[in-house]
Amino acid sequence: MIDGNLVLGLARASILSELGKTVAYPALSERLRERGASSVEVYDTFGHLRGHGSTAEAFRQLGDDISNNAVSAAFRDPKRAPLDLDELDEVRLEVSVLETPERLVASDERAVLKQLRRGVDGVMIRYGKHHAAVLPQAWERYTNSLDMVTHLKHRAGIPLDFWSDEVSLSRFRVRTFREQ
Repeated sequence: MIDGNLVLGLARASILSELGKTVAYPALSERLRERGASSVEVYDTFGHLRGHGSTAEAFRQLGDDISNNAVSAAFRDPKRAPLDLDELDEVRLEVSVLETPERLVASDERAVLKQLRRGVDGVMIRYGKHHAAVLPQAWERYTNSLDMVTHLKHRAGIPLDFWSDEVSLSRFRVRTFREQ
């Protein structure tokens, strides 16, 4: 079980520390010491995305992953200016913890697309060195699973009309925590 307050506190403490503030990090639970993947988003007071950092696959401790992604979201998102200390009290954090992805297997792309659950599944695509992922929250931007996978192919640099048995499409769920 993951404590949302602990996860959000860890993300905010990591950002404060990066800004040079002395902070007391929360003690990590057993789950946060296990390998895990996360996504951290920073929103301004109007609900506009201010920064994003994520990891699609678990390769380090979940607590470290959340901390690194919080810093990336606040300071290293290439599409947005880094946060400054004056903004920190005005932004709200959202942390999503990814469950282990489940690879979808089917005879062709259409059959794989039918296995996706709108609003429930995050989706990850991989083909060779190309890969991309979106969280379940992204479904609101797409009319159907084909639109979502087409977007993923574009982000991953895979031709939009391409499919092969070597394309890996996986789904995953997330547990999301938001600051009020």
